[in-house]
Amino acid sequence: MISSLSEFFQNHRGRLLICLLLALAGWLLSLKIPPMQSPDENQHVARAYLLAHGDLTLSTLPSRNSGGWVDGGLVSFINGYMTLPGHPARHLSASERAQLDNTRWQGEVSRAFFEMPGTGYYMPLAYLPHAVGLRAGEWAGLSVDRSYRLARMAVLLACLGLLAWSFSLLRPPSLVLAVLLLPMSVFQLLSPSLDGLTTSLALLAISIFLSVLRGGQVTPRWASWTLATSLLIVVGSRVHLLPMLLMPFFLFWKHRHRRDLYLGIGLVLASLGWVAYALLSTTDLRVVRSHGTVEVLRHYLKSPQDYVRVVWRTLLNADLRDFYFRSFVGNLGWLDAPLRSFFYPWLGVGLCLCALASLSWRKGVEDVQARTVLLAIAIASASLVFLALLVTWTPHPASVILGVQGRYFVVPVLLTAYALGGFGRTRGLWRQCMDWLLLAAFAGLSLTALILGLQDRFAG
Repeated sequence: MISSLSEFFQNHRGRLLICLLLALAGWLLSLKIPPMQSPDENQHVARAYLLAHGDLTLSTLPSRNSGGWVDGGLVSFINGYMTLPGHPARHLSASERAQLDNTRWQGEVSRAFFEMPGTGYYMPLAYLPHAVGLRAGEWAGLSVDRSYRLARMAVLLACLGLLAWSFSLLRPPSLVLAVLLLPMSVFQLLSPSLDGLTTSLALLAISIFLSVLRGGQVTPRWASWTLATSLLIVVGSRVHLLPMLLMPFFLFWKHRHRRDLYLGIGLVLASLGWVAYALLSTTDLRVVRSHGTVEVLRHYLKSPQDYVRVVWRTLLNADLRDFYFRSFVGNLGWLDAPLRSFFYPWLGVGLCLCALASLSWRKGVEDVQARTVLLAIAIASASLVFLALLVTWTPHPASVILGVQGRYFVVPVLLTAYALGGFGRTRGLWRQCMDWLLLAAFAGLSLTALILGLQDRFAG
């Protein structure tokens, strides 16, 4: 039975303590990761700074990408660490690190226009934990480096809190935990980008959705609003997850509670409105194309068979499939820090074993309906990954779709895992012991791969 937020904090102090311990472990592990080493992290941090100072949207200068006016100290800090991505042999000297560690905020008198077009499509609310950390450090007179690390910790705590809340509502299948333990997932969780937060919010939305269905009850008010808020941020930051907006409509169909219907309609309007605004207001000159995003989207809406063909050609490309797998399991840094090669097949086998351990099939009609909805959402979301990159990143006309990374499929895989995994079904003691032994072995393998990967790329 789903519990209220107040009951969660009263009854799950142990889980919160575990979260704090995990946060401490994550903090220690994150010390091995220099700033700005997650894909587009420089833009994410700059966008968080804008939010911390009340700027909700980006602006554009003539012949420039969309961006905003950012503190000169933060710009120097970002640029100093941006000498590392794409140069695996490059390491900062002790003097360079010391200079960056001591970079100070320069205040309103020294701001520079910083381009961040990649964040123009993301809802500002997704940057709230990042902004709180940066602003708190700036207010306290900390250096830019200490403020950045405070923001990194704020994001990690937010993610762990959301995950603890999700798992208190519904026991996750083994495959869900395995995906969260992958080197790529942990790396992104420790970085102040959006992957960790949006994945955690998506899991909270899934847990609330399934808990309400499992309990056979009308959605509590707090659950309806939490579900709606989570979906708004997730969809507003990950447009390929638009199919998740089916959840409140499915709850309305099951329970006939008008609040679910009204929230669903509001979410659709708000999400589509934001997507339209972001597409029309963001200037992104990183990829030179002779056709605009709206023009390309209109083409594929009129000729869906062309979309099917280009997706099919993309999936038939063996090199791209291998890249998707490796960037799903773990290709750290700006995709310039792969794991040691022998880890990939073993982690793939581990994922398959965790998927088999998650399988559970109940014959109830409601269970089948919920599974079908989750699978439909997962398939549609995965398909939209290709569509989003096709219309925003790939030159038109396209032979294959460019820019797709394996980590974009994390939430679709999590949706599939819940669809196959029994919705928190209680297992026998022997089965639970086997599941935990499998997860412990997988966690050890994954964390070893992550630590060695970080050492290979950033040590020195």
